[in-house]
Amino acid sequence: MATSDPPIGQLRSRVRQQEVVAELGQQALESPDIERLLDDAVDAVRDALEVDYCGIFEVLPDADTVVLRHGDGWQDNRVGSATIPTGSDSQTEYALASEGPVVVTDFETENRFSDSALLADHDVTSGISAVVGSPKEPWGVLSVHATAEREFTEHDATFVERVANVVASAIDNQRPRRTLEGELETTFDRVTDAFFGLNTDWEVTFVNDRAQKLIDPDDAGPIGECIWELVPDLVDSTFEAECRRAMSTQEPTSFEEYVSSLETWLEVRAYPSPTGLSIFLRDGSERTEIERELHQNNRTLQRLYAITADRERSFDEKVQQLLEVGCERLGLEVGFVADIDERNDRFEVVHASGNDDRLQPGSVTNLSDTYCRRTIESDGLLVLTNAPVEGWGDDHAYDRWDFDSYLGGRIHVEGDLYGTLCFADDTARSTSFTPAERSFVELLTQWLSYELERQRHQQELEELVADLEASNERLEQFAYAASHDLQEPLRMVASYLSLVERRYADELDEDGQEFIEYAVDGATRMQRMIDGLLAYSRVDTQDNPLETVDIGAIIEDVVTDLEVRIEETGADITVEPLPTVYGDPGQLRQVFQNLLDNAITYAGEQPPRISVFAAKDGHQWEISVRDWGIGIDPDDADHIFQVFNRLHSADEYDGAGIGLALCDRIVERHDGDIRVDSTPGEGATFSVTLPAPPDTAATGTHE
Repeated sequence: MATSDPPIGQLRSRVRQQEVVAELGQQALESPDIERLLDDAVDAVRDALEVDYCGIFEVLPDADTVVLRHGDGWQDNRVGSATIPTGSDSQTEYALASEGPVVVTDFETENRFSDSALLADHDVTSGISAVVGSPKEPWGVLSVHATAEREFTEHDATFVERVANVVASAIDNQRPRRTLEGELETTFDRVTDAFFGLNTDWEVTFVNDRAQKLIDPDDAGPIGECIWELVPDLVDSTFEAECRRAMSTQEPTSFEEYVSSLETWLEVRAYPSPTGLSIFLRDGSERTEIERELHQNNRTLQRLYAITADRERSFDEKVQQLLEVGCERLGLEVGFVADIDERNDRFEVVHASGNDDRLQPGSVTNLSDTYCRRTIESDGLLVLTNAPVEGWGDDHAYDRWDFDSYLGGRIHVEGDLYGTLCFADDTARSTSFTPAERSFVELLTQWLSYELERQRHQQELEELVADLEASNERLEQFAYAASHDLQEPLRMVASYLSLVERRYADELDEDGQEFIEYAVDGATRMQRMIDGLLAYSRVDTQDNPLETVDIGAIIEDVVTDLEVRIEETGADITVEPLPTVYGDPGQLRQVFQNLLDNAITYAGEQPPRISVFAAKDGHQWEISVRDWGIGIDPDDADHIFQVFNRLHSADEYDGAGIGLALCDRIVERHDGDIRVDSTPGEGATFSVTLPAPPDTAATGTHE
């Protein structure tokens, strides 16, 4: 069954949601500040969904509650202290155990779970919750809430879930750092210090077992031996210089030294005394390797952010450079992105890095003949460090590609499989892929998913805008042609009716005279409607270039044109100093002529009182026309700007019902807004926002 395209507002909302996910993903790549990321996430999600509250709740260890760690919109002092129970009837419990987001339209009618005190205190009616992490190992919950009943869309729920995944990924990305640092600390606690003593002649006076393994691995007996002869690599080294300085100054010292003969880094602490030195040693090789991994990971993340955040690079250029960084980071020969059609067993390379001729953009083969057939079946990454040893020796894909090491993940676009991101090499790895290396590939797949989704929505939005513009152009052409073609027969009808009235006036009775008057009046009103429709259709086709316009001078001309009506009605028009704006002087004159004319027309029984004034609003001016007439019902405030939408009959007030629609069209052309604020019986204020001149401060006014 065919479905209609989503309205332009929904597409813009989806594009904004994708931008939020992409921006948060890039922030996760750029900064290790997880607390800042979580704060920015709740702010961005609340703004994108236009909800009252957004919060990230963390599961408390050994407790049946979650605590509001980060939030936006909540009452003071609730963030950091408010909790929600995770009992069997809790929405939070559902979210923690659910594979997808949990959506609630109305808590009062929802019978799956009960409301919490926190949500009740904030008058929450609707909401979306998504687990941060996995149901098996949840870190917490990301939730949004609204006080009014709201039908959240599937895209809204997916958006919350994706932000929760970004948060989870960022938290997981911090865990390797914490894990490595924890392992480092544990290693230091586990290793017993090596210790030996030296006398003033630099002879070894004491050595424990750990130190003997370091400085006397051959067990030759170090006692009484000169340290410089025992370990020649220490001569003219930092070790010798620092030890001699400590003996000379009688001040302790600490430093690091790489000893090539020991093939290790040593952390050294030396404590002097008048009789010699006491030296403590620690093997720093493991710590150095961990720090090297952390440094390399941070450097890679910084490069990823620099590439993805560069607005000058195209999407294709970004992907190419990311693949190159990936090959370098993982130490593998090739990297590629593939578009996969599982149903038709099709595998096509769309981006590639490396010299493998089989994996170049445009290369097509059967999916069943590739490693990727297993990648798309895996829950996470497909990881191979030595394919033959890991059971791939007899696989036809291994026979064809001969990749011994491989690391690849799936790319999804709006929940559907798009393809894969993979890195491979025909040489086996001697070590496993580290958590940081795996996280790197996962981050790349997430970024590709977000970017491809954003591009898809952007394309849909551009196509919809193009269709709307084409449709509007056709409607304008039709309106112009139809109204123009109606002019001549209508003039002929009015002319012949007037001719009948003049020629046969004596032969017509009172009813006949009245009938002709009705017909002439109807033709005249139709003529005004056609003239208005022509003016409406010409707003964008017969416009003049925008220029600096003195609104004060425009109002003066309009008041002059309305001089007769002003005298007839006794109208009192007050004009305060008005600014210059950027616009089409002819069209702006039409706008204010209509607004002032309406203010006089709908004054009621009292003489019209009208005030025109202005106020600065950022880079725009707001020009207002205030009257004290009959006013407008607020429920009709939007309807009056629609074509031919009249609030009063022609017998009550004359008019074609197109003047305000024309004003709205003209103001829209100027990238401004028009609105009305009114109370029935107390008058109305029509306000028009117009841009200030681009090359001035727009502070000049016209007295």
